[in-house]
Amino acid sequence: MSRYERKEKTGIVLPFDALPALLLLPAEEAKELVVAMLQYGQGEPPQITSPTVASIWPTYQRRIAADDYQYWKTSRTNAFNRLSKDEKAGLTREQWERLHPEEYVSLDERIAGEPPEPPQDEAEPEEAQDTADTLSAALARWIAYKEYTPEQATLERPRFEALRREHGAAAVAVAVDRAISTNAKTITIEEETK
Repeated sequence: MSRYERKEKTGIVLPFDALPALLLLPAEEAKELVVAMLQYGQGEPPQITSPTVASIWPTYQRRIAADDYQYWKTSRTNAFNRLSKDEKAGLTREQWERLHPEEYVSLDERIAGEPPEPPQDEAEPEEAQDTADTLSAALARWIAYKEYTPEQATLERPRFEALRREHGAAAVAVAVDRAISTNAKTITIEEETK
């Protein structure tokens, strides 16, 4: 039997080994501890008023936080395992995670309301489509030139996105065209000197 009970839809977590402590506490304090565990497991700040409950709370807080992190890791693994053979296209789980980054947000961060900001596209709104088209066309030319398999092609997009952020889509496109015309094995972006 698991040490924890989890209700999938609500994310509630209760450590089974809390039962002996709950049985020793007076009814009001036991109720306060259970409510605190449920609130914390749902990402809400627990309301603890009893000094006794406050003194034992850190033990259960650590256990619930560790379970939440493990649950997140398992969910990521399950998401990868549910992909079809075509969706995986020979990718390892590590490669898939690099292509689908998801940061873990701890219960304490969720309660504080300060989760990490998702990465923002740096392109200006009016330039976004042109930049995306330019980069996609350059990527397609490079994949065709290198005769990459679908798996290899999938791994190239993040690299091209990184080059675009650093040098701009137009510079990446010029570097791809130069590499293809000179039969180069790699893309080299030359910095313009003034």
